[in-house]
Amino acid sequence: MPHCDPELIALRALGEDAGTSEDEQHLSTCPRCQAELDQLHAIVGASRSLDPAEPLQDPPPAVWERISAELAAEDSADHAADRSASAVAGVVTPLRPRRRWSTGLLVAASLASLVAGVVAAAVVTSGSDDPVNGSIVATTSLEPLEDRSGTGVAEVVKASSGKTLHVDATGLSGGDGFYEVWLIDPDTFEMVGLGVLDGPQGDFAVPAGLDLERFSVVDVSLEPFDGDPAHSKDSLVRGQLSV
Repeated sequence: MPHCDPELIALRALGEDAGTSEDEQHLSTCPRCQAELDQLHAIVGASRSLDPAEPLQDPPPAVWERISAELAAEDSADHAADRSASAVAGVVTPLRPRRRWSTGLLVAASLASLVAGVVAAAVVTSGSDDPVNGSIVATTSLEPLEDRSGTGVAEVVKASSGKTLHVDATGLSGGDGFYEVWLIDPDTFEMVGLGVLDGPQGDFAVPAGLDLERFSVVDVSLEPFDGDPAHSKDSLVRGQLSV
C-alpha cells in the first residue's frame, strides 16, 4: 500500500477523523508515516499552547530560504523526470504525478500555517472591545508633506475611560521649536490641538464628544516658542483616520 497522503496526516495531527480503515491500518504499521504524524502532533501541541497576547517573533530568514530552496529543488527534479518521461514515451506534456512533500517541508509549511492561525487569533483579540486595555477603532499611516520628512502611524484606542490617540512618528524634520499633534477637519480646516509630542511616541486624550469622522486628519506640526497656541502652519506629517 502507498504511503498516506500528507494532507491526511496533517488532518490527523489536527484531530480530524480523516482517512479510511486502510489508512488507519497503514499508519499503525508504517514507521515513516507515523514519524510524520508524530512531528505534526508536536507542532500542533506547541501552537495551541501559545498565548495570543504574547508577541510573536519572525523566524530567521534562513528558515524561509531553506523552504524555498527545497521547493526549487523538488521542482527541478520534477521537470527533469518529466523530460525523461517525454523522451521515452514520445509525449510532449505528460501527466505529472502529484508531488509528495518531504517531511521537513511539510512540517515547516504546517508550522507556518499554525503560526498564521495564532496571529489571526491575536488580531481578533486585540480588536475586541476590552473595557480595560481598549481596542483600536481607527488607524492611519503618517506621511510627510512636501519638503518635509518623517513617517509613522496613528491609532485611536477606545477604552472605558474614553478614546486616546496614540502617535508613533520618526524622522521628523527638525528646527527650533517643538512638535504638536492636531486633529483637523479636512473640509473646514478647523483644528483641535491635542498636545506636545515629546519623543517618537505619545498618547493623547481625545476630547469627549469630538466627532472623529469629521476631525479625521492627524497632523504633527513644528511649533515655534512664540507663545501662540495657534497652528504654526508648518505641518510635517499627516494621515487620515479610517474610522
